[in-house]
Amino acid sequence: FASSCCAEREVHLSNATIQSIVDFLSENVLSEEKEVLEAALANCRILGSSNHGGSQIVAAITSLHRCENGDKSHDTALVTDTTDSLEEESFAATELSPRKAASMVLVLDGLMKGYLCNKDATSILHEIDPKMTIPTPNWFFCRSSSMNAATAMSAFLCQPAITNNVASNSSLAWALLDTCGSFVQCAQKAQHHQEGDEKWTLDEDVIVNVLVSIVYLLSCPDDYGLASHARSILDSLSSFQGCGNDTVSADEVTMPSLMDVNFRSVIPRIISSAPRFPWKQSDPNFLAMDALLRACKGSTVGNNFDLVAPFFISHLSTAAYKTSNKGSDGTNGNSLEATTMTKDELAEEYSLRISLMALLQTILSDESFSQTLNLSQRKQLSVVSSPTTFSTQFTTDVLLSLVLPNLVWKAGGMASALRKLAAAALFSLLSHYHSKNQAEEEEEEGARTLLDPERISHLIPILHSNLEDTESTTRELSCVCLSMVLEQCSNDTFDGIWESNTRVLDTLYPRLLDLLDDSHNPVRMAACQVLEAFLFLDHSSSSSFKLGMSSLENVTSSLLVQLDDPDREIQESVFRVLLVLLELQYKCITVKDEEKNRGVVKMMERQINASLKSHRDGSRCGLLLDKVRAYHEWDEKKSLRA
Repeated sequence: FASSCCAEREVHLSNATIQSIVDFLSENVLSEEKEVLEAALANCRILGSSNHGGSQIVAAITSLHRCENGDKSHDTALVTDTTDSLEEESFAATELSPRKAASMVLVLDGLMKGYLCNKDATSILHEIDPKMTIPTPNWFFCRSSSMNAATAMSAFLCQPAITNNVASNSSLAWALLDTCGSFVQCAQKAQHHQEGDEKWTLDEDVIVNVLVSIVYLLSCPDDYGLASHARSILDSLSSFQGCGNDTVSADEVTMPSLMDVNFRSVIPRIISSAPRFPWKQSDPNFLAMDALLRACKGSTVGNNFDLVAPFFISHLSTAAYKTSNKGSDGTNGNSLEATTMTKDELAEEYSLRISLMALLQTILSDESFSQTLNLSQRKQLSVVSSPTTFSTQFTTDVLLSLVLPNLVWKAGGMASALRKLAAAALFSLLSHYHSKNQAEEEEEEGARTLLDPERISHLIPILHSNLEDTESTTRELSCVCLSMVLEQCSNDTFDGIWESNTRVLDTLYPRLLDLLDDSHNPVRMAACQVLEAFLFLDHSSSSSFKLGMSSLENVTSSLLVQLDDPDREIQESVFRVLLVLLELQYKCITVKDEEKNRGVVKMMERQINASLKSHRDGSRCGLLLDKVRAYHEWDEKKSLRA
């Protein structure tokens, strides 16, 4: 019967017949009996080889989309045209359960496979009459109806009744995956068989519909094993539309995919179909947002941060927490303090925050994200960005406001995991401003520094408190971040911190000296980096609270002990700090500074000579003494000139 629809004189089926066929096929495409399943899918392919059969069944299935979206004013959206006449098909809409959705999606997949290849219909008809031919189906390609068919199918596939259930129903997920793949192939075939000079393309709404479906497929659990297939479909669609990984720019930078190009159209579709923020971590829309942000380039997220920021702000600043005026580190900065929550609620809250912080760290660690923080590079990006230009400082301020509260110490294993991720996210953000090209970027017109004095004043105490964290990774990241912050700190800002928060800086260098004995070498080397930056700022400071001779003697003594460490990397890191301390003594502004510098060099010379006798390898002590002698010669010549 189905094959007769594909003959040269196609049979036009009534609505009642089409509805019966749809009901029959949808009941059997998920049959556990292999023969029944294969027969049902074969019938779908045969009907897809027919213009009337394909278009009418598409109309019957996609009528369910309007029911799910609450539009019951009419149950028709597909107009078919195969005999120069237009007929509007009307079908009854019904509820769409996950199983029903999976069956309908598979029927659509079968129809499109029939459009792609009419082998099944041809083989059956040739058993009746070998001379019988089948017209090439045009229900997807025909200009008067193809766009309506594509629009109806793509809208059906991305409706919430389907997308909201793929992450919890593997059968529906795989059915949607196969159907999206067939849809892209049909679009490619339609363009290949186009007639006339005008290029056939998919409507933008159709493209966005397919992209939304792909995003939800990417949000499925890893054990489904379909993520790579979904990305392959995305690559094919991107290539079909003239962008994606197959296209490389002159500077060999991979071009954005179609998901990047349509980011501003896709993200509202995810949010609009969901309840108001905040969402639960298991919510389909939360999973989809996570998948979308991971699928796009960092530059895409950065350039459209006005759409992304509310998602992070709403979930990292939930009502389950309240703002406290006193941080656990004793500072007056904001910290997060849990309200009365059950153990399970607290675990769920931490799990959500950990997931979001991991996502944020992934975005920030993307090298292309730094392009959005540079105004000149931002203009060169080939992605759709916010129509309203927002400043780099806005992005930075929002990111810091998300990360810093989660760095404040709180007890518990999950709190520790959150701090570690927050430290990693902060490191990724600061690293974008600590690249080799930082000096060049700052010279460009309109470029701005990352941290203002207020941010630096707030960051240093928080990072200082994390130097005592039980996690070695957190201690290491805190040290590295602290060194980068201090390198961006001006003399005036540093003096201001000395004056306003003396205790923090006064206890910083002793804590750094303690970290030189840390059980993890990466922490020890990172502490050396902080010491270098701290000593440089302290030497240039005009504050009355700067390190005195006894403090510098303590620093030198501790460093010389570490200089005899058996690990050569530790030796080199410590040696660099001692070298910096010596080289700083060449810099002086007043006569008082000169006197102090001479005293520091003499103190270091005395301690280095003492260490030379006890060290297993005195080569580095010898190099330091060479530097001391060079200072004495320089100072003597300077005195003679005076």
